[in-house]
Amino acid sequence: FLYNIKPTKLMFLFFKKLFRIFSDNHKVMQPTALGRKYYPLVKTAAVHEAGHAFGAYLANWKVKTVCVLHANEKLETASTEYNYGQDTQLVYKIETYLSNPQIFETLDGKEQSQVLEILDRRLILVHAGPIAEQKLNNIPTLIDVLHKDSLDLKRIEFIENFLNENNLDAYEVSRRAIHTIKKHFSVPETWEKVLALGEMLETENKKIDSTKVESFCLDQFV
Repeated sequence: FLYNIKPTKLMFLFFKKLFRIFSDNHKVMQPTALGRKYYPLVKTAAVHEAGHAFGAYLANWKVKTVCVLHANEKLETASTEYNYGQDTQLVYKIETYLSNPQIFETLDGKEQSQVLEILDRRLILVHAGPIAEQKLNNIPTLIDVLHKDSLDLKRIEFIENFLNENNLDAYEVSRRAIHTIKKHFSVPETWEKVLALGEMLETENKKIDSTKVESFCLDQFV
């Protein structure tokens, strides 16, 4: 049989097979569970935003809207808009502090405590999306997810830089936030709600208001 195959064709088949082997090995080397592929980008983004939504309520805030838009199985946009309630003014005030870390030293003790409390809660909110994505796709380390999501990474680094500039333990603050989120997402009932909200976001394919989101999130944290 092999003698009837032209050498050029045999070489083509050989290199084609070799390419597939190396391609499969490359896939296995990716940070996935047992070498399997990630979930499709749209589903991953939907669960990521669902994680942010749960993080908002876990941090004692709420969401205004959550949006995952896609067309022809391609992700167009994914975002979550937050409702900080009575903390709104303080949250936006602290945003200016983050750009000027030295301001922290000029605040009195009460104001410093307020700033640190808000930043603790902000880290819960920001980390929750990447952690949901990490859990969904069984990715070994959180940093692998954050390197894919530059916006969340920049937000986290912004806060950690502020803490470090003021000789505060940024690592410990982030570790505490991550532990809090993972503890809640490890509860089967809570994780099922995260997945269900993600599924709804993917199916609805439009901006969802807080009323629908709260039907998934609120009963988990009140």
